[in-house]
Amino acid sequence: MKSICSLGAVLGVALFATTASAAPIGEKLAPANTPSGTATPAVVPPDGGLGLALLGASVSSSATVLFGAGATGAIKLGTGIYEVDFNRDVSKCFYSAASFTNTVPIFVEPRSGNIKGVFLEFFTLTNTAQDSQFYLTVYCAN
Repeated sequence: MKSICSLGAVLGVALFATTASAAPIGEKLAPANTPSGTATPAVVPPDGGLGLALLGASVSSSATVLFGAGATGAIKLGTGIYEVDFNRDVSKCFYSAASFTNTVPIFVEPRSGNIKGVFLEFFTLTNTAQDSQFYLTVYCAN
């Protein structure tokens, strides 16, 4: 039992020493065990290393943005057809939409002619266009 406790104590000290020496997010890490000037230190981005911008909107069936992150407005273009605009270029991002009603988002894609817009179309399960309240999530590389 004594050897297990000693091993646990050694591992705990090693873990503490490893985590205690890590640089805060956004600061450069010093090269370890290398002569001065021979290694380029790593830089951790301010977002924790994800390199991701997450945008989103909750939109009513009448195209009112109820709440969101980065959403600047929405437009109802026709029955079940919407455009949601954001405060940045979202033309090369990934999109995910979920409806509040018994509709399916058939098209969720960049808005042609508007790099800050996302185009959405909603249909029922019988393939009829229908208005819908929805969530839209946009994932963009920084």
